[in-house]
Amino acid sequence: MFGKDAFKKVSIKFCHKVTDNENPCYRGTTEDLLRYFSLKDNAVAMSAVGIKEMTPNGFLATGEDGKGNKVEKPFAMEPNIE
Repeated sequence: MFGKDAFKKVSIKFCHKVTDNENPCYRGTTEDLLRYFSLKDNAVAMSAVGIKEMTPNGFLATGEDGKGNKVEKPFAMEPNIE
């Protein structure tokens, strides 16, 4: 793309980042997850994954942007999907 001598003029550099995510991950069908997180006993689990509240077809997530501002974002889940 830049010619066979491109490496002589500009070396190619790259980087990568490894991140350890220690947050829980929940997997299941839409209906199972909606049922699980809708139980009042699972408020701690909801908080751990940033779910503020459940909606009829998804949830309202909480978090913060790169500047530290609190944000909320709704997510919808299609029925009968894992």
